[in-house]
Amino acid sequence: YPGMKEPPVEHGGVTDMVFCLARCEVADFLRRVRTSTNFDGSWHELSTSKLPLSAKDKAINELEELLEGKYLKYCDASIPLHFLAVILTNSSLCKLRHFVHHPRLLPDRGASLSQPEKDQFVQWSVDMAKYHNVLNSDERTKRFSWFTSVNGPIDAYIHLLKDLRIRTVGDLADKAWEQMHEALHY
Repeated sequence: YPGMKEPPVEHGGVTDMVFCLARCEVADFLRRVRTSTNFDGSWHELSTSKLPLSAKDKAINELEELLEGKYLKYCDASIPLHFLAVILTNSSLCKLRHFVHHPRLLPDRGASLSQPEKDQFVQWSVDMAKYHNVLNSDERTKRFSWFTSVNGPIDAYIHLLKDLRIRTVGDLADKAWEQMHEALHY
């Protein structure tokens, strides 16, 4: 309230602010990275070589633990706002990992990546597409389409199409085709 002399005590558990607070945690993560590495705050700057990949992975894992412990574990998926917060938070974490591991950032454009590394990158792309498809198809998120429709994971879709030219069979190829097919509806 306007006359408060001290900030309010942080509430443990989930409130109607869960979506906003989770987004603020991600923004704060980007701010902290900027402060420690001359990072300008954009997602794409996470893909520079200013910070070792292991440090980026560690920071993203710590962010994931924070979000899970502070917000997501308390969410009730039957509540639309909670469901939206869970899906978009998981999607944001995938997007962070996708950016820091993107093959196009390597000098050889990913030619030196091992098959497990390539598979992991494709899995993140599939996951991002899946989250986007869920947001577009689930009744719980229909009223939030004004927000969810403008932030599609274009990089993930492009990478999946590129990968599916080579990866023609297998579990990951099937998952990728399933998500691409579903995305066509939206």
